[in-house]
Amino acid sequence: MNTSTERKKRSYLKTSALEINLVTDLFDQGIVAPKQIAESIMRGGHGNISFHYLSLTTQSAAKRVNGILTAAARSVGRTRLNDALASTQQPYDTEDYLTYADENTYYVSSAAEDRDMNVETLLQLMIQERGQQKP
Repeated sequence: MNTSTERKKRSYLKTSALEINLVTDLFDQGIVAPKQIAESIMRGGHGNISFHYLSLTTQSAAKRVNGILTAAARSVGRTRLNDALASTQQPYDTEDYLTYADENTYYVSSAAEDRDMNVETLLQLMIQERGQQKP
C-alpha cells in the first residue's frame, strides 16, 4: 500500500467539562472574542486542551470556542425561560434594575409606574400648598 495516498485522520477531542469551564472563565475575565480565547488557550498551559488547540488552525479553534459559548448561552436562556423567578428581582441581581439617587431600586417595568405615581403625588402637594397660600 502506498503511504502517500493514505489520509491522515484529524485529531478530535471531545468537549469536556474542563474545556467548557476554561472557555467560560476566560469569557468572564473579559476576553470575549472567540479568536482571542482560542489564542489564550494556545498560549496557556492547559494540558491536553492546549495541545489540541495547537493542532487546530486558528479559525477552527475559534469556531470550537464559539460553539462552546453558544451552547452555554442557550443553556442559560433555557434555564431562565423555564424559571418563574427569572422575571423577578433576586437578592444577587444587579442587571435590569434602576437605582436612583434616593438609593431605591426599581425593576425596569415598575419604574415608569412609580415615576407616574410620584408626579401625581407632587402635583397634589403643589395644589394643596397653593390652596393654603391664598387668604
